[in-house]
Amino acid sequence: MLANLEAYAHQLVEFVRVHEAWAAPIAFCLAFGESLAFVSLLIPAWAALVGIGYLIGPTGISFWPVWIAGAAGAACGDWLSYWIGTKLGPAVAHVWPLSRHPDLLPRGERFMTRWGILGIFIGRFSGPLRASVPLVAGIFAMPYWRFQFANFTSAFVWAAVLLMLGDVVAEAIAWIRTMTPGRLLLAAICLAVIALFAFQLWRVLGSGHVRWRVQKIHRDHRPVAFWVEIAACVLGLLLFVALLIAVLVPNLTPD
Repeated sequence: MLANLEAYAHQLVEFVRVHEAWAAPIAFCLAFGESLAFVSLLIPAWAALVGIGYLIGPTGISFWPVWIAGAAGAACGDWLSYWIGTKLGPAVAHVWPLSRHPDLLPRGERFMTRWGILGIFIGRFSGPLRASVPLVAGIFAMPYWRFQFANFTSAFVWAAVLLMLGDVVAEAIAWIRTMTPGRLLLAAICLAVIALFAFQLWRVLGSGHVRWRVQKIHRDHRPVAFWVEIAACVLGLLLFVALLIAVLVPNLTPD
């Protein structure tokens, strides 16, 4: 089934590539379905939205209409889910397809109890929570205008993130294609070394354990070796980050 959904998403993106005028209406429908509790459980559409964002740069599709349409669709989907929650109450848990996910609403309830209105923002970016948070807000009668403020503001941020993610991927692919194999290899080595230094720094700061010492070092009495380890990690990070920038930014290093 996942393969079929990926195929449909690919076909939809190809349709938008050929019929650019449909980009905004399709973005609205995709975002609406992705945000509506019942539909989002069956057809996750965020990948197609990222794909449309991927087309924004190469094809010349305007970002603003697609962004506004996607945000409006997401806000309307959550709005309808909120309305369903207010009308049906806890009985909505017995409606298909929610009945196939009995833990969805209890998890959303715990999440909203902890985060309140901020949960509307956070839940927008989480697939499982996106389907339950607006319903829970309606079931437990979150104040209408408070919900709508969080709903619309988070919808615009969410739509922008997905579309820009696709656009950034397109720009990155085009940029990488202009780089020589030697530069790409050097960039990969720099990233690997940066990751090693970052992991070692996190390990030392988190546990107080220095690589060349066996015993733990108490936080209130760290010897010179501890600070030497931290300084070495930070210096290594700075050095290889600078080298990575020099490799990636054109005209700073010769090919």
